[in-house]
Amino acid sequence: MGRYYKFYFDGGLRFAMERFPHYRINHKALNSSLVGITEAQIDIIVRPDERLRTVLEMKGDPSTP
Repeated sequence: MGRYYKFYFDGGLRFAMERFPHYRINHKALNSSLVGITEAQIDIIVRPDERLRTVLEMKGDPSTP
């Protein structure tokens, strides 16, 4: 399972741009670099409503294997 980080304001953006250059994408319309991912970097898309339905249908604690 991956790790997810949420950051705010310019400090987090600078951190991501400096330490994770593979998440830097060029936004042509804005003529600027942003933090993001390309379509090729997407492993899985999880829709919250679908995942919630799956979790609610599980028997027992879904966080245990």
